Amino acid sequence: MLPVLQRSGHRSGGSAVRDLANASRLWREAVGPVFPATPLYGIPPRGAGTGEVESLFSHLLTLSFEQRLSPRQVVSHVLPGVEEKLGVLATCPSHKVGWAWDRHAGKEMVGMHESAARWVRVMEADTGLTGLRFSTLLPLELLTTGNLITSEERVCLDCLAADKASGKKPYGRLLWRLRPVPCCPLHRTRLLAPACGRTGRAAAADYGRVKLSGVCASCGSIGHRCSKDEPGDAGPEEVWRAEQCLRVLAALPSIERAGPAPVRAAVRALCSGRGAVSSLAFRAGAPKSVLTQWLKNEEWRLNFEQLLDICAVEEVDLAELLQGRVVASPGAAGLAPSRVRRRRDPVDHEAIRSALARAVTEERSVTDVARALRVDLATLAKHRDLYVPVREATARRNAAAEEARHLAAIQRVETMASHLAERGKRLTHRNALREGANCFAPSSVESVVL
Repeated sequence: MLPVLQRSGHRSGGSAVRDLANASRLWREAVGPVFPATPLYGIPPRGAGTGEVESLFSHLLTLSFEQRLSPRQVVSHVLPGVEEKLGVLATCPSHKVGWAWDRHAGKEMVGMHESAARWVRVMEADTGLTGLRFSTLLPLELLTTGNLITSEERVCLDCLAADKASGKKPYGRLLWRLRPVPCCPLHRTRLLAPACGRTGRAAAADYGRVKLSGVCASCGSIGHRCSKDEPGDAGPEEVWRAEQCLRVLAALPSIERAGPAPVRAAVRALCSGRGAVSSLAFRAGAPKSVLTQWLKNEEWRLNFEQLLDICAVEEVDLAELLQGRVVASPGAAGLAPSRVRRRRDPVDHEAIRSALARAVTEERSVTDVARALRVDLATLAKHRDLYVPVREATARRNAAAEEARHLAAIQRVETMASHLAERGKRLTHRNALREGANCFAPSSVESVVL
């Protein structure tokens, strides 16, 4: 109800309307802009704008906890109405809403593909928040590719302990879900997949347990203090790679605004300043053809770990490179690429011809020859004059073996039928199964013959 300004004395109808209008204006200015109601109160992700931003999967669990709802209730009863209004599904369109939403610890929610975009759109409409895409890898969609998200949650026990010590609930960082990140860059310890080390818990506790990132799903320990594994110390190379990924997550808004063109220009500058493309590809362990095609074709995307290897060998910062700037990263001095180019030994074609010639008499298949020589079938097929006879000989042997197997089955059925006839029994599957040594299963060849 809007407040009405009262004045002493008689007032005309026009002055009352003006007073009401003034009161309405003052009320609007006092309470601020009016936002449309949303099903869930929008609690922003923790660590937003930093490298320790909360993942979208952890954010969904946090929202559910703060609303005193289970994640299943939110996914099955709250989100469907929002999805219906938007005309999108938060999961695969071929399945009902909420199907396998937590499979692989919400891997589909935090990646950089269409499924993550659907989840972001629905959850933003559900909470009234904006910028939830920066709790996923969607800003990197047009720049890079690769299987970057782990299929299980990983945690840094020291970070969870720090959350608890500060009086806050622990949460799952997006950084911990990145496959190229082996350790925590802040505490320099390796990440762990939580494994409860406690035993003897009550089975009834399963129904009342809270599902929340940073809390053990087995015993409910906050901060995974029940972990049976101890994190080891990380090496300098692991820490550097984790720090690079931390900086990339912190700079996601700027990286997305820059687009894919500046990173190509920066890599071209590296090629011109330190040798040609072939030289950079050799140092970074990348195929020259892949790097060349990526520089030429705007629709191509380079693997994220390949970009990380380029920064390692060239001693540059990855977050700056993705924005088109070449900035030195001193911690990368002396690092080697993690991706090793596949080595192909020269093929001895004379040995291949000799092996194929012997394969016919030795009754060996082309698969056996390829396995013995450690080559693929395409290499053997180059010697077609010998390759085809070996395949034909193998096909004839297989056909003869199949025919012999069928004839043996027929012989067994005929023997069994003779025994049944001598004993005055009908020729049925039930009687055949009772014939002792001559019995056979219903799924066998003999059953088909019968």
